[in-house]
Amino acid sequence: MRKSVVFFISIMFIASIVVVSFFGMQVRIDQFKTYITKIEITTYDKIVGDTKYLTIDYVGSNDTFVAIRYNITPDVDTVKDAIKFSISGNTYKDEEGTTHTFADIKPENGILEFFEYTTRAVTITIYPTDGGAASPDRVVVMLRRNI
Repeated sequence: MRKSVVFFISIMFIASIVVVSFFGMQVRIDQFKTYITKIEITTYDKIVGDTKYLTIDYVGSNDTFVAIRYNITPDVDTVKDAIKFSISGNTYKDEEGTTHTFADIKPENGILEFFEYTTRAVTITIYPTDGGAASPDRVVVMLRRNI
């Protein structure tokens, strides 16, 4: 009886090592992923309620460029590419029904460009794309002709 119990325990021990080594957990790099916890736009003039505003005065007819600056928490290199810029309110229709785009944002660097020079406003939103729990941040950019 004793020899069979010792033999059975030995076989189970060896079998458990084989099973764990075959089906066991392997360390993967995505297990240690860092997620964005906060996005904050720092390019603004004033805050009214929960809305950030940036006013841009322009003179002349050259294209106007604005860099939308922001901070990401945590500040590590793995989350720098995990954001997306979005623009809304950048089109309008004229009297004939033709749609015109007067502003656009470059998604790779957050540079906002205005093409037409009328008094208009666009909303820029920065979203996290890494699957974390960070909320998007917005700024309303108002282009104003300075005469």
